[in-house]
Amino acid sequence: MAKRRTHNRRHNPVLGITYSAISGVLITAGVFGTKIVLTGGILELLTNPLTYIAGFLALIGFLVMQMALKEWHLSAVMPMITGISVLTSNVLGLFFFSEIISNQKWLAVLLILLGIMFMAAHAKSGK
Repeated sequence: MAKRRTHNRRHNPVLGITYSAISGVLITAGVFGTKIVLTGGILELLTNPLTYIAGFLALIGFLVMQMALKEWHLSAVMPMITGISVLTSNVLGLFFFSEIISNQKWLAVLLILLGIMFMAAHAKSGK
């Protein structure tokens, strides 16, 4: 008869939320930096220091995501990272690319973040 695995480690939703938010920002910043560099050719991609900074940020973001997964459940971490990534990419696009973001898009981002907050509160209560 197979033994059932039990997890004795305590999950900390606050750390999970914090790590997820940091991971979302870092991964998005890494992807954003890569997008800026990719406007040039292959030679610029290899010689531009921003390429390596972007890769480093994405790597650190991935490692922080692993820390979040140790503290919180996958079903909560990934939506949190996605929501923070949406917010971060809109803010970076606004400042660096002068993108015009409509009120409807900001409302959509707000609704995504509110959904994440409700999910986090639900996970924190343990229900």
